[in-house]
Amino acid sequence: DRRFIAVFPRGWPGAFPEIPTVRAWYPEAFHPNREFLASLARHLGTTLPVDPARTVLAGFSNGGYFGSIEALTRPDSPFTRFWLDGGAYPYALHPQVKRRPIFLSMGASDEYNLPHVETFRAFILQNGWREGGNLRTHRHRWAHVFAAFALDEALDFLLKVDH
Repeated sequence: DRRFIAVFPRGWPGAFPEIPTVRAWYPEAFHPNREFLASLARHLGTTLPVDPARTVLAGFSNGGYFGSIEALTRPDSPFTRFWLDGGAYPYALHPQVKRRPIFLSMGASDEYNLPHVETFRAFILQNGWREGGNLRTHRHRWAHVFAAFALDEALDFLLKVDH
């Protein structure tokens, strides 16, 4: 069953003061950003026929870094699955966080983000995630681009009922 809704919040202005048009998730407003996304998930779950066991937080680039923090540090997260694309880092690991499914995509030519995403992958593999189980890694040859071409693979993995 692939019925789902997708919501793409854009982040808040001000993340990069030198480029005022950029909207992103940023450390100075991490907690308000996180509360906004968690409340959005709770709101959608109470107002729409959303399966709370299949609530995915997907993030590209800066959003992937934000999602990696949520995946590793929030045992109370309303998100049960994660798609981290072109950004992730193991900032911390809460000992009680569930090993929720993660679809991790990265570009082989992404000189800046690829080392961080690979570090994240190695860390989660050492801490209870298993490739082919609750982790699926998609590598592509491009640089820093959203892996829209991996959508079918990501949905097939993330929307499975059991992991």
